[in-house]
Amino acid sequence: NKVKLLLGLTIALGTAFLAVKGYEYSMEFQRGEFPSTNNFWSFYFLMTGIHALHILGGLTALSLLWNRARKGTLGPTQGRVALTGLYWSFVELVWIFLFPLLYFPLTTPVLLAAVESSLCHLYSAGRSGILFRRHDLSVAFTRLE
Repeated sequence: NKVKLLLGLTIALGTAFLAVKGYEYSMEFQRGEFPSTNNFWSFYFLMTGIHALHILGGLTALSLLWNRARKGTLGPTQGRVALTGLYWSFVELVWIFLFPLLYFPLTTPVLLAAVESSLCHLYSAGRSGILFRRHDLSVAFTRLE
């Protein structure tokens, strides 16, 4: 029944994360920040939205497993517990990279420079600078040529 407890705790924490993200989105919308505001907000809402969808998928799988654990029928699906754990760990790992990219503006130019330099062949338009904002913090990012 430790499994039931740990699955329940994971579900609670994942749900809390989605609640915080929902509150954060509502605050962004109240400030007039939308995906159409600028490139940063497009990137922010896209990446956090995709991440939230993956969390929702993980919570669905965890809930199904928790329900089986609660009923005592988890035995035949123990392999699914391991696979769900791997999936959940991957979702966490993605957040480890997304969090500093989105919430610490000083890391944004460095991380975006690495991404952009690896994808520079996709950019044909020559822009000299892009402004990425997070609330009141701004960082000017100059594209690598």
